[in-house]
Amino acid sequence: MSQAAMNLLRKANIRATTHRTAIVRELMAAKTPLTAEMIHARVTGADLVTIYRTLEQLHKGGIVRDVRFKDAIIRYEIAQDSHHHHLVCTKCGTIDELPGCAVESLEKNALEASKRFSSVEEHALEFFGTCVSCAPR
Repeated sequence: MSQAAMNLLRKANIRATTHRTAIVRELMAAKTPLTAEMIHARVTGADLVTIYRTLEQLHKGGIVRDVRFKDAIIRYEIAQDSHHHHLVCTKCGTIDELPGCAVESLEKNALEASKRFSSVEEHALEFFGTCVSCAPR
């Protein structure tokens, strides 16, 4: 079992079972957000229902966050990583993580423009385009 995955689970007061640890380990190793089905294919011995239940528990525990793109498929990534956004190819689905977040001024403008809101708790900003491999030559 991965010690880093076990530490994340313990920090969230979630018992570090074999399946939970394997799911967290897969998400930690992933370079892009994963669907429950992708995790299921990588974690042996866990059925899809177990994967979904575990992801829900990990989400409530603050270990993972869900990511949603235009295709409405829920993907998951480790929440302890710094806040960031994604660039998604609309043709092949390739996903790049973009480092950091510079949305503070946009949030400020949104609040100034609104008469009914006083704060922003979270935001989602994703970019969609065509990757180099899919671009016409």
